[in-house]
Amino acid sequence: MTMRREMIQTMVKARRLLDDSADSVRCFVLNQQDADGGFCGRSRNSDLYYTVFAMEILIALECPAPIERVHAFLRTFDHGQALDLVHLASLARCWADLADCTGRSVDTHVQEGMIQRMQGLRCSDGGFSTNASDIHGNAYGCFLALTMCQDLGIDLPEPELILKCLKSLATDDGGFANMPNSMLATTPSTAAALCVHHILGHALPEDPAVWLMHRIHSQGGFCAIAGEGRLNLPDLLSTATALQALSYSRLPLQQPSARHLDFLDSLWDPRGGFGANWADPAIDCEYTYYGILSLGHLAHIS
Repeated sequence: MTMRREMIQTMVKARRLLDDSADSVRCFVLNQQDADGGFCGRSRNSDLYYTVFAMEILIALECPAPIERVHAFLRTFDHGQALDLVHLASLARCWADLADCTGRSVDTHVQEGMIQRMQGLRCSDGGFSTNASDIHGNAYGCFLALTMCQDLGIDLPEPELILKCLKSLATDDGGFANMPNSMLATTPSTAAALCVHHILGHALPEDPAVWLMHRIHSQGGFCAIAGEGRLNLPDLLSTATALQALSYSRLPLQQPSARHLDFLDSLWDPRGGFGANWADPAIDCEYTYYGILSLGHLAHIS
């Protein structure tokens, strides 16, 4: 099963905890659709990146998605020849979501074009970066490339180069940085590295999982970096990515789930979405997705 489908299935489990609030989420997400068929982020301009999150929330909540309008929006990008890796992977993922909804596969020439574009974005070290000018790959870029391959139904050539790239990102404290020579491990980068190991069928290293467990905040949620203090607060991106990565680990969650649920509740907005953190209460489709994904991971232990 692809990671995209795994995460959607996890989000389905969140419906029990959302209960009546699921209707508010559906309304919020549907209101983010622009006239061109795509979905908006923090601005009123549609964006492939946010369209992914909107589509998968609607799928998980069994809300009929406006398929034809989204299809028309995706067609405007052809095979993504002008897109960076983040938006190229988003394009492939949106097509995969539509295929699941309609049974209609992406056109062959579009698929082949996306594959060619992705291969052209590979870094000289064999990894992938979210910055087109980088020589070295980063953890998030490698994760995106591999999940994109899953969505396109292909195997990535020379996958061992991805693991070599990740090895260069490992930090002495057991985590992973997003860039080589950074030595600052972050929760999203470490989670991405563990997910890459899972996708490639390699045994998950235990040290990064332990590192993630140490990022749990006393009030619930996960922090982005190591350290303590008022500036190192939990955030929803770190929480969702950590829970996803730890779902592949054998380590039990070392905190009562009620605290994590309280943290998620503190970011909930009754308009139907989640904010990024306590300092950023604005809601959008991306963080609403992370909130529902986190709820799904916690649903079976709540």
